Amino acid sequence: MERGPRRVEIKRIEKEAARKVCFSKRKSGLFKKAAELSVLCGAEICAVVCSPGGRVFTFGHPSVEAIAARFLGESWPEEGPVITSGLQTEHLHRQCTELSRALEEEKIRRQGLEKKVKEMPTMGGSSLEDMERLLQSVELLRCRVGQRAEELRFEEVMLGSWGIPLATI
Repeated sequence: MERGPRRVEIKRIEKEAARKVCFSKRKSGLFKKAAELSVLCGAEICAVVCSPGGRVFTFGHPSVEAIAARFLGESWPEEGPVITSGLQTEHLHRQCTELSRALEEEKIRRQGLEKKVKEMPTMGGSSLEDMERLLQSVELLRCRVGQRAEELRFEEVMLGSWGIPLATI
């Protein structure tokens, strides 16, 4: 089985929970790429994303307001909001990269732990598959015992209705 990047069909995700997770991840990816473009190329960038729930998320370098004012042909006052320097942006980008790396390490750690849990013996060395087979066997036995009990009740009713004392059988 090949692992690696997979192409995702671009169509609306029907499950709401999956759609929210996808939105969050893709929004973060978009903002990360915008920050990288800003740092690498010195570009002034503004990204505005509105969630399906109506929340607005923005990213801007030097700031959303400065880029919007420039786009609209307005002048941005010098005494306006503090514009971050390239050094601050680089620092934030390094933090973002470090946190992304730590997140990936934690995902790998989680996968390892999940694998160990699946391999762990349960109840006297039995594997999970053994326990599932045992459960199926017990359920089948319970069903058969119920059927036999029903047969015995039926026989009891039939014999009793014919006037045959049960003690003589």
